[in-house]
Amino acid sequence: MNKLRLLGVNTVHYNIDEVLNHGLCRFEVCFGRQQNYKNRIKEINNEIEFGFNKGLIVSVHHPILLFDWYKEDYLSAFYLDLNNEISEKSFRLLEENIKEYSKQKIAYFVVHFPGVVLKGEKPRGFDSLLNERIERVNNIASKYDVLILLEYFGSNKWFYDVDKWIEVTKKCSNIGILTDTGHLHFASIMHNFNFMEALKKLSKHSEAFHLWTTKGNEVYSDSKYYKSYHHISANINQRVNDGWAFNTKEVLDVILKYDKPIIIESEPLYGGVKYLDESLKSIITYIKEKYDE
Repeated sequence: MNKLRLLGVNTVHYNIDEVLNHGLCRFEVCFGRQQNYKNRIKEINNEIEFGFNKGLIVSVHHPILLFDWYKEDYLSAFYLDLNNEISEKSFRLLEENIKEYSKQKIAYFVVHFPGVVLKGEKPRGFDSLLNERIERVNNIASKYDVLILLEYFGSNKWFYDVDKWIEVTKKCSNIGILTDTGHLHFASIMHNFNFMEALKKLSKHSEAFHLWTTKGNEVYSDSKYYKSYHHISANINQRVNDGWAFNTKEVLDVILKYDKPIIIESEPLYGGVKYLDESLKSIITYIKEKYDE
């Protein structure tokens, strides 16, 4: 298999033309942050139309459509919230988006699912609630005949265990796991597990990947690198010995093994657009030289 066919970019910080210029065949649309709603919706719909016209593979990072009745952070997740009013709005937002974009041949939809729970004892009956909420997501995906990928996060202390993620998703017909390398790194720090061991285990059960990195041993708001640079571009030359979260080359070798989509989900805050572009080219060159030539 041509491994380069697996690689794509998130179009929030990459121009859609770069997909073709770099010889890629897939991309993922996402609303992102701090953008004008009407302008970004138009851009996303144009990107999707452009992609299909060029024969590209398109995935969607939920949500795209936003509504006045949804007052929560749209990139946060409340499906597992114990407040039923909030969780119901999350499910409504999900179905409204799936209903609209299932009309097109979207490869899969990426959903933030577990939410943030950093303290407190796990409520009695939580496992039943988890299974019920997972089933609801699966029912929505089945209703519109789409694939929904739950993006791995370790930010919910009641639902971070890799084995549990695999257990609750493998029985679903229209749900899979998307392993995000940056969030998995943070989870390994928060919950004291081995990043590479977890990556190897999750990768076997993942339908797609997000690739980005960071530096340091702090997580999210405690990390000066995450606060300053958010998603740093993964570059083939990054190594743990130089302070990076992981050896990018080693991570690539693991996730490329399973022939699943890999979306570069990076921002230009670290090193500017030049580093963003250089990093993408380094990944492309590595794949071509090691796997495709």
